[in-house]
Amino acid sequence: MASNLFRQTTLQPVQAAGWRSGLANLWRKESQHWQQTWLWQAVIWASLLSGFTAIAGFASHRPALPASPASPGILMLMFLFFILFTSFGTVIMVHSKLLDEQQSGTMAWILSKPVTRAAFLLSKFAALPGMLLTMTVIPGVIAYPIIWLFTGQMPSPLTFLLILVFNASTITFFYCLTLLLGVLLKKRVGILALGLFLCFVLMQALFNNNANALLLIAHVLWLQLAAAALLTIALLCFLLALWRFTRQEF
Repeated sequence: MASNLFRQTTLQPVQAAGWRSGLANLWRKESQHWQQTWLWQAVIWASLLSGFTAIAGFASHRPALPASPASPGILMLMFLFFILFTSFGTVIMVHSKLLDEQQSGTMAWILSKPVTRAAFLLSKFAALPGMLLTMTVIPGVIAYPIIWLFTGQMPSPLTFLLILVFNASTITFFYCLTLLLGVLLKKRVGILALGLFLCFVLMQALFNNNANALLLIAHVLWLQLAAAALLTIALLCFLLALWRFTRQEF
């Protein structure tokens, strides 16, 4: 009888019930962490991006014709500032998400629980919706009337919306890419250096002589295709990160 009682009270290993095991709790934890900082981040990003949008309005100011759309120069400068700051900001904010937990031993402790590695990695995306809100939606809502205020011209709603969609796609791309670098590399400097270098490469591709940026703004189809391409590459980065993460030893 004592033997039966011992067998009943001995801890037994728990098998994860599906790839989502533990995802809800981890997602809630990551979301709560983001909610503690979202307000001041919203203020910072809205002030930064709206402020530089106002600078773009001053720089591109010219007498407006009645019912004329905003000039491509205004939108291109706003496009430049949004992509520049949010790309670099995403890499800086995300680069330590996996590294800190791995170095502190938190990752190994969490994965010793009934939590799958897929759920652990997916939970790191809990902050992404908030980042898209504070780095794209809120600044975009403020920037739209700012352009009209400083230039007397109303941007094309479709073009402006697609610029914001492209910005959100860029944030998503660098989010997934930086997580992938966090899985592949074990050095903070390496993750940051490579991530920021790729930000620089994107900036050069878009704004070298401004030709590509003007092409995207002038042709909304190209803007949509570019956003779709970034999201596709982001998905590939995530799948590669997931494949590698499930095979790592901690």
